Amino acid sequence: MNQKLIDRFLGGEVEAFKKVVSDNYNALLKEVTDQVGSDELAKGIVKEVFVRTWQNRRSVTAESFEKFLIQTTAELIRDLFRKAVDNTRLEKEICRYIEKGKHAAEKEQVPDESVILNIKNQFLQHQLIPQQKIP
Repeated sequence: MNQKLIDRFLGGEVEAFKKVVSDNYNALLKEVTDQVGSDELAKGIVKEVFVRTWQNRRSVTAESFEKFLIQTTAELIRDLFRKAVDNTRLEKEICRYIEKGKHAAEKEQVPDESVILNIKNQFLQHQLIPQQKIP
């Protein structure tokens, strides 16, 4: 990587940051797409990698820059898979509650409102964070 360009970026120069992104975007996107199997998910991860890189530029050095990109990418991929597992568990739990509700309806019982509210809150807490803008 171009050391002078990275130094300028780490110093807060927006144009240098844009160049760092354009120089690294396609290679990082290909790597992430290969790992997650989805171009759309990969684009979101790569965007977040560069947002975090910009946000943390004061704590990154030119020597640690590449390592920071790799670690941040790996962390975001792990988070994606963790959320997928959590969402699968949540879907199963919702299905159980729906079945429970069907059985309750057959018995002319109404599911407890707190159970429905709990499911709704769990679902909302597992949503992905909103996309952030890159300067």
